[in-house]
Amino acid sequence: MNPQFTVLIAAYNAAAFLPKCLASLQAQTLADFEAVCIDDASSDATLALLRQCAAADARFRVVSLSENGGAAAARRAGLRQARGEWVVMLDADDWFAPSTLERLAAAAKAYPQADCLILNLILVDENGEEKGAESFDGIGVFEGKEAFVRSINWEINGVAAVRRELALCEQPESAARLFGDDLISRIHYFRSRQVVQTDAPYYYLQHALSATHAPSTRRLLFLSTNDEMRGFIEKNGVGEEAERRCEFYNWKIFIGVWRQMHALLPSLTKEERLQVRQTLRSHFLNIRPERLSRRVRWGRHTLYLRPYALWCAWQRTLIFFRNIFRKQ
Repeated sequence: MNPQFTVLIAAYNAAAFLPKCLASLQAQTLADFEAVCIDDASSDATLALLRQCAAADARFRVVSLSENGGAAAARRAGLRQARGEWVVMLDADDWFAPSTLERLAAAAKAYPQADCLILNLILVDENGEEKGAESFDGIGVFEGKEAFVRSINWEINGVAAVRRELALCEQPESAARLFGDDLISRIHYFRSRQVVQTDAPYYYLQHALSATHAPSTRRLLFLSTNDEMRGFIEKNGVGEEAERRCEFYNWKIFIGVWRQMHALLPSLTKEERLQVRQTLRSHFLNIRPERLSRRVRWGRHTLYLRPYALWCAWQRTLIFFRNIFRKQ
């Protein structure tokens, strides 16, 4: 018989974190699961650790990729091997509480119309200290479209167990690239009959080596994914509230990425700097300022100005004075 849950673990050079991740699965109070572990062409001991775990526990299977394609692509490769009724992602540097899968199973039984079960995200630092958790006042139940709208600015998070049939549905262009999971999880919510917010703990480690947090030109892909989200909302007629939320979120993320790239430019080659500037300008032109509130459009840090060169000059001015005040 197929297991109730398939846990997908995509790992790339994660040997320092994997033991805790794998041990958290082996300690689950619910035994009815399989773990599909995908080594994304690691150069450290990641593959050896995964194979060692699989040799000791038949619930663990290993998929070894010959070329590094990123976490999203690795998860897609693992998803094709999934046999569980539900599929849930677990990053190689994160971990579950012993009761996580048991709590998900209880929610699935209580809400048979649910297609997505959201985990309770608990942020931890490199020392294992909790930095914060989502407020949990009881299980929340949302219609799919409502959950999608709430997830645009992560009012509800995107870490969820998804019915396998839904997880295997057609994916957007961003599915196999960095930050692609952000849009995929939102689309899962949109296509769900019900989305249930559970108390199942997911411990999310935030550290400097994380691919989604490290300063890099790869963060420009974040903007592409957000542009796709805008297109999805418009194509599916999700509504004005979704459009407003999306535009504010996209504008906020654009400003943050622009500032990161501004700091990164001196370390790039001439060709890389040109590419970064062209990409940022292109995404700036995609912003729909008419969907931003007056407070946002005229805010000091979120001020929207045209042309793009004038807006860049304003941002550089803010950074200049911020650095002066920091030195005082």
